[in-house]
Amino acid sequence: MGERKFLYGMIASMLCWGVSWPIGKILSGYGAAEGLAFLRFGLTFISLLFILVIVKGKVSLSKKVIPKLLVASCIMTLYGYLFLKGLSYGKAGAGGVLVTTLNPILTYALTMFISFRTPSTKETIGLLMGLMAGFILLKIWENSDTIFDIGNSYFVLATDLWAVLSKVTASSSKYGSSVVFSLLMYAICTLMMLC
Repeated sequence: MGERKFLYGMIASMLCWGVSWPIGKILSGYGAAEGLAFLRFGLTFISLLFILVIVKGKVSLSKKVIPKLLVASCIMTLYGYLFLKGLSYGKAGAGGVLVTTLNPILTYALTMFISFRTPSTKETIGLLMGLMAGFILLKIWENSDTIFDIGNSYFVLATDLWAVLSKVTASSSKYGSSVVFSLLMYAICTLMMLC
């Protein structure tokens, strides 16, 4: 039963991820990226606060994680801005494919670089297959001239930041609850976008 709930949860989260791109594109026509990012971060903060109240969690983290929290907040703020700026100039479908394809590849490349390791043959084949799938979804043979439009450039920059964010937050759970870390991160992001 647990596996089935996990599967349904994964399907629901992927549907939400997919729907967020066209919805974001529509919303980008109603305001500036800064204002929309502020609302996005603020609503996420409130949602996480409700979750914390429901599970009766304590808002406490080790002081050791504060530098990572501040770095993660800056990166997430810039990511949110670039995501919405990309949607205001680019295509939601292209953004969804670019980000989904490049996120794991760039995160993996960054991990390889940090650990001074080269990918194995199987890993290289897997990464190339993912890249090829992205090219097919983007119909690169028809759209090669529009791939590097300004909107898509924002998506690529956002993806680069997401790879760094993944590495910064990877060990944060050692210092306390990941929900509390996210709550505080989104609180800082909201304040930064307010400024």
